[in-house]
Amino acid sequence: MKPSDVSLSGKIVMSKGQPGLQVSVSNDLLNLIPDASQTTNLSALVGKRVLVEGTLEEAAKGKAPGTIRYRSITEDK
Repeated sequence: MKPSDVSLSGKIVMSKGQPGLQVSVSNDLLNLIPDASQTTNLSALVGKRVLVEGTLEEAAKGKAPGTIRYRSITEDK
């Protein structure tokens, strides 16, 4: 799968000391890597529902993507 631009909703969770996105509906857990220009304080969003816009990184053949490089994260109210 090639890198894809996406908008995902979910909840920010801490996993192994790192923030991640638990995707709504599928419950997949994605690692969050900021785009070069991002300075979002993810610790303040832990446990909250958010909308993440970014790029899903290319995964190895037969594997699901595990990382999203985010451009923006906004609290879903």
